[in-house]
Amino acid sequence: MTNSAASQAAEETPAIIVLLRRQLDLFEQLGELSEQQSRVVHEGPADALLTLLAARQRQIEQLTVISAELEPYRADWASTRAELTPVQQARVDELIATTQGRLDAIIRQDDRDREQLKQMQQKIGGELTKLTHAGTAVRAYQAPASGSTNMFTNRQG
Repeated sequence: MTNSAASQAAEETPAIIVLLRRQLDLFEQLGELSEQQSRVVHEGPADALLTLLAARQRQIEQLTVISAELEPYRADWASTRAELTPVQQARVDELIATTQGRLDAIIRQDDRDREQLKQMQQKIGGELTKLTHAGTAVRAYQAPASGSTNMFTNRQG
């Protein structure tokens, strides 16, 4: 496709399709970050997880902007759809379905990661509790500091 043909095609593409395509691109990027997050939850350091969460937040902020731009189309969906050709309607339907599928996959992955993090938190909490109890036990059996009086005496004479 030549540059002029590409420009003409872009001019003929309704704004809703452009916005839906941008939205889908962002969800695909968010999905990739979600997959990376899952790997980091299972294998990586906490700082890598925080970096990924920050990147995901930036994607979500961009999605919020696009959602606001799509709102006028959603508000009067019947007339928005009626203004599209059958081919454009099919493209809109495809973009919406693909986006929804991607969103569903991200939510499922996040739920699995959340459960994994919860299990890890419980395991670490249990280990910390054991360490606390072990430290208390060790201190109970330590020799008293020098100069302290003996708390126990031999009563057998």
